Amino acid sequence: MSDIDLEGIRCQWEEDKQKYCEFGKFAEKTLAIACRTAGIPIVDTSRRVKDTASLLKKILRTGYPYEQMFDKIGVRIVPAFRQDVPRVVKQVEKNLTVVKKDYKQWSLAPDRMGYTAVHLDVKHEKYNNVICEVQVRTVYQDAWANASHLIAYKPGRALPDEIQRQVNLLSAVTEVADMHFDQIRTAIDCLPDAEPVRIAILLERHFLTFVGVKYDETLTFATVTHLLPVLKELRGGPITYINEFVDEHREELAEVYRKHIDVNASPRYLFLFQPESIAIFALIEERRFQLQELWQDRYPDQMLSDMAEIWGQPLYETVI
Repeated sequence: MSDIDLEGIRCQWEEDKQKYCEFGKFAEKTLAIACRTAGIPIVDTSRRVKDTASLLKKILRTGYPYEQMFDKIGVRIVPAFRQDVPRVVKQVEKNLTVVKKDYKQWSLAPDRMGYTAVHLDVKHEKYNNVICEVQVRTVYQDAWANASHLIAYKPGRALPDEIQRQVNLLSAVTEVADMHFDQIRTAIDCLPDAEPVRIAILLERHFLTFVGVKYDETLTFATVTHLLPVLKELRGGPITYINEFVDEHREELAEVYRKHIDVNASPRYLFLFQPESIAIFALIEERRFQLQELWQDRYPDQMLSDMAEIWGQPLYETVI
């Protein structure tokens, strides 16, 4: 350890850093697209590369060889709900080669609380010998990890009992919050009068497979609720029909969103880049007259006419 060549490691890292940055950018973008395509709601993605000083200090502190430092580049994926963590991990395994997988919860005793995210060391054939650490953790796990760094105590020193108790309570609260939000999400999904919620969630999941733009969730719910009477008339019910519609028209939907991405902010096309656009297109095909009657009770007729034009099925024939 005394003959460690820190200057040599510094030079090596300065030479290698660019390819690590490129792999990190590739991994983050690949996983963001994969999660969106799978309909997984993601709150945030980010990446960071170790600065030279931090890398050298960690090697000095741990004695790890440069080649075994697998967190030189890191990517963080933050899904909204704990039940979506395994789905994100599946996308990591599907799109990148996993070298090592570490479920932090497994290292905790049953009576202990703490950091419970999943860490995966990954690589890709396009980036030889470059390892990236992917962290998958929920909003609350992310908050706990960030806060714990701020209150970290000196290694090897036990915290006073009262402070340790407060730390344990905080950790327990974050884990319980994750559990309860999952339970609430499931319970809402199962309410007998929550059909608009179920339809809106389905539309959001399908919509995210095509585009990643921000949308107004409140508008989606209000629109679905307003259109519910005609949605219920769809063959096989709204859930079944929408799934079949998306499967049948996936290429057309992708082309519509790709072609019109530049009109996202136009007042005439506000519904185009909303999840309910899929339901609107489906109703234009299947229940256009009922849709028109219901639509004009709440929204400008021109907006529906524009949506129909975009879908290639104008509401009104052009007279020449």
